[in-house]
Amino acid sequence: MAKKYKYSYYVFDSKEDYDLFLELIELHGFTGKYDGFGRDEVYYFICGKFNPDEINKRKLLENEIKYIRLGLEKGFDVSIYNKPEYDYAQMEAIYEGMEMGLNISWYAKPEFDAFTMRIIKLGLEKDVDVSSVAKPELDDYDIFAEVLKQIHKKEKEEWITKNIKLSLRKLLNALSDCKN
Repeated sequence: MAKKYKYSYYVFDSKEDYDLFLELIELHGFTGKYDGFGRDEVYYFICGKFNPDEINKRKLLENEIKYIRLGLEKGFDVSIYNKPEYDYAQMEAIYEGMEMGLNISWYAKPEFDAFTMRIIKLGLEKDVDVSSVAKPELDDYDIFAEVLKQIHKKEKEEWITKNIKLSLRKLLNALSDCKN
């Protein structure tokens, strides 16, 4: 039976993985009593056999490691958001946009905080044109108001179209009944 290496409840098949785990939890400061989430993320990262260079360039928070790992699991180019200028919430917004197949280039910019990224992402999700608002020089709340206005306009148009079609269908059915 092959030797196993343990750290608390984390079990490794190789000494190399065990040593890498110790090195990474030390680097990221996950050695304390209440750092279990961080250790878990490092453990999942190592178990996924991902390139440790993705997370050993600088000290990261647990959630930053999480979104790097999740992106690698999905085959995403995590270099887009694995940058020191992004915090974990920005990384999360970019990751979610990639997962949804959105054109993240509209908001994957360090100049946008996570709130603004999510507003632009919402516009993309609702299939509205964000080109006029995806500008770092604009105020967050102006961007928010414009995206909501565009979403409202689009949904109103869709509602009107749906109800016109429904009314026409009812009218055609009524005319058909009159002929018979």
